[in-house]
Amino acid sequence: MKLVAASELRKVQRIAETLIPYAEALDDIMATVGGGPTRRSVSSDPAPQRPRTAIVAVASNNSLCGAFNVNVIRHALAEAAANPGAVLFPVGRKMADALRAAGYAVDGDRYGLIAKPTYEAAAEFAAELLQRCEAGEFDRVLLVYTHYHSAGVQKPTTQVWLPFGEIPASAGMTKDSHSGQAERDPEPPSVEIDTDYIIEPSPEGVVERIMPLLLRLQIYTMLLDSAQSEQAARTIAMQAASDNAEDLLAELTLEYNKSRQQKITAEILDLVAASEA
Repeated sequence: MKLVAASELRKVQRIAETLIPYAEALDDIMATVGGGPTRRSVSSDPAPQRPRTAIVAVASNNSLCGAFNVNVIRHALAEAAANPGAVLFPVGRKMADALRAAGYAVDGDRYGLIAKPTYEAAAEFAAELLQRCEAGEFDRVLLVYTHYHSAGVQKPTTQVWLPFGEIPASAGMTKDSHSGQAERDPEPPSVEIDTDYIIEPSPEGVVERIMPLLLRLQIYTMLLDSAQSEQAARTIAMQAASDNAEDLLAELTLEYNKSRQQKITAEILDLVAASEA
C-alpha cells in the first residue's frame, strides 16, 4: 500500500507541475490588464451585514492515511461553527459522514471529485457554485482543504474563493525569489498598462473572460492539492505501519524462540531424569 500511495502521489505531482505554467500565465495576464487589485462579488444584490456563506470542505473517500482526515475535518467543523447557517459542500465520504454526524445538513458528498480529480469535473462544480452565487443563495465561498507543503508536512487551510479578491498585479505586488510569496510594497506606484500591448476588445473584457478560468483553476488546484496531501499522508502512514509490523514480527519471533528453547530444555531434563532413574 505504501508503494501504491507513493505511485499515486507522483502521478498527482506531475499533473500539478504541468498546471503551474498555465496558472502563472493567467496570473500574468490578469496583472497586466487587471489594472491593480480589485474586489468583485458575483451577486448583484447588496451584501447583507452577515454574508451568506458556502463552505467547500475536502477530505478523502478512504481511511488508512494517518491524521489527514481528522485534521481537515476538525478544521472544517471550526469553520462551520464560525459561520452559522453556512451551506456545506463536502467533497469526500469521510467529510460528508463527519459533518452529518456533527448535525449539519450537507449538500451531497461529491465523492467522485476527489476519487480521481479532473479539470472537467472541477469546472462543472465551479460553474454550479457560480450559478448558485448569482442566484443569491450565498455571497461568499470558502475552500477548506489540506495544503501540501512537502511529503512530510500537510496542513489544513481556508481560502476565500468568492467574492473574487485581490488580482495579482504588477503594481504594488512583488514576488520574493526565495519564498515565491507575493508581498505588498509600502507605496505602490501608479498603474499603467504597457503600451507594447494591444488589448482587444478592452482590458475589462479580457478580465471578464479570464476570471472564470481562474475560478475553475482554483477549484481544480484545490482538489490536486488535497489529493497530494492525502497520498503523502498515506505513504507515511503505510511506512509507519510497515515499521510497526516488522517490530511486532521481531518481538513475536523472539518470544517463539524463547518458548521453543524452554520446551527443548524441559524435554532434555525429562530424558536425563529418566535415564538416571
